[in-house]
Amino acid sequence: MKRFKLIDLLDNVGINTFLIDAMGVIYNDKGLIPGAAAAINKFKSIGKIFIVTNNTTNNPTQIAAKISRFGAKIEPVEVVSSGFGLAYDKKTNEMVKDKAVYVFGREDCYSYFERAKVRKIVYNLKDAEVVVLTATLEEGQEEFFADFKKELANFSGLPIICANPDIFVMSAPGVERAVIGYYAKILEEAGHTVHWIGKPFPNFLRVVGNILNDRGI
Repeated sequence: MKRFKLIDLLDNVGINTFLIDAMGVIYNDKGLIPGAAAAINKFKSIGKIFIVTNNTTNNPTQIAAKISRFGAKIEPVEVVSSGFGLAYDKKTNEMVKDKAVYVFGREDCYSYFERAKVRKIVYNLKDAEVVVLTATLEEGQEEFFADFKKELANFSGLPIICANPDIFVMSAPGVERAVIGYYAKILEEAGHTVHWIGKPFPNFLRVVGNILNDRGI
């Protein structure tokens, strides 16, 4: 039986918009997956491409720059992160809009909150109306999370959003590392209710649809 590569069939399928996953699909911590740059260039020669990702550690400008440094040119407007769910999913936006938000993550993600029109970002749980989990920390994650989980027990009714449902990501072939969804699951097991936004949840499908509609696609 003759085998075909997807990239060789694209000219004949009549598709002109492509949604592509990011971490573990086109790149990992080591760089681009072999063949990813050629595939992205092929997609762009046919139509529009969007990197659809659960990455809320970084903002779209940083995500695009990272992929571009690896050798596949991506523009920030071609990145659709689950962080956009804070603005583009009705239920999620109602939880954060005009609210004081405590962010478990890094400052690189703050543009998602500006887009969602939060009232302010706060740095103490006692000042928060909602908690949003966006990323693990670069240093001291386990210790900081343990302290955070202990303090959160004093605010059992505080709404919690996990903006990145990934539990593990493939950082290299055969190597997984835990990311923020892993820690959100720990909070659920401790009795907290977590609202999830991102792949594979249907609410993120609506987010992507809303964004493409806004862009006339």
